[in-house]
Amino acid sequence: ILEGNNFIGVDVKKPFHTEYIDIAAKAGVHIYGSKIGVDASIIGSIDIDNDLTFFTGLDSDLYGANGLKIDFWLPIGIEYNFHPKLTLIGELNLAINERAFNIWQTGLRFYL
Repeated sequence: ILEGNNFIGVDVKKPFHTEYIDIAAKAGVHIYGSKIGVDASIIGSIDIDNDLTFFTGLDSDLYGANGLKIDFWLPIGIEYNFHPKLTLIGELNLAINERAFNIWQTGLRFYL
């Protein structure tokens, strides 16, 4: 399962609610292929309706056994709530620096 371009990770998220936009700071660890790294992001989200949310922000990954490497992305996505503790998410991460690469991801998000 850890061969190729598989990405497995876990994040913790601290939300900050405002009147118009929700902002969240996230940090976590991940395995990408054979690399282990840490990530951090600041994400802003706006509810389009009760079940659909648009989000964007700044995402970064840090890794490197032979010197620190950092990648930056501009995430753009939507999240659909079809259960109070489970959502479907679609996200495009646009590379900001040369080391990074564009990523398209979909999946389920579980809330505890």
